[in-house]
Amino acid sequence: RFELRAPQFDPREGVLPGSSIQSLAAALTGKGDREIAEVKGEVAINGQPLRIEPLRVRLDLPVIRLEALTLIDPQGRGRLNASGEVRLPSEEENQPLSANLQLGWQGVQLPKEWVGQPLATQGELKVTGSLATFEAGGKMTLGPPGKPADITLAITGTPERIDVKRVAIVQKPGDLTATGHVLLKPQIAWQLSSRATRFDPGAFVAGW
Repeated sequence: RFELRAPQFDPREGVLPGSSIQSLAAALTGKGDREIAEVKGEVAINGQPLRIEPLRVRLDLPVIRLEALTLIDPQGRGRLNASGEVRLPSEEENQPLSANLQLGWQGVQLPKEWVGQPLATQGELKVTGSLATFEAGGKMTLGPPGKPADITLAITGTPERIDVKRVAIVQKPGDLTATGHVLLKPQIAWQLSSRATRFDPGAFVAGW
């Protein structure tokens, strides 16, 4: 069992140098044994509170199962749920570190203190892969409150390259689609093709 209480402090002074997080506070409790661990409590990032109800992890080696991760805005601005598993590398089976994670969020409003302008979002995202290759895809809405855009995302990648299979943003009255790739090694380079019809980026990111 543990209890952690950290009054508000500036993490840039040593814990997270160079971070955009200017203040951090936490009040957490946890319990567990060799098989399962659970954490509950509240953290505050740049003065914005976030409640963990709960984070629960089960150890079933070589698999670490994320049975539940629920993040709730105490002010009623949405919640996020995550689940999945992480498989540790195994020399006997010649298996690398891999993961299979699912994320879902509803009614979330990201504050200006976190992302530069208020944004409302909900959706779902699935990420699978290893250190050698990964795949991510999902659907979501994102935009200033009252002006949502529907986004579809499908990407694959390796440590050397990210392939954008499809990114589609549909808003009233227009849309934008893009495909292409980003090279990460030996140096950053990219090639993208996009098409836009009556797409209004000012409405989508007005506060930036």
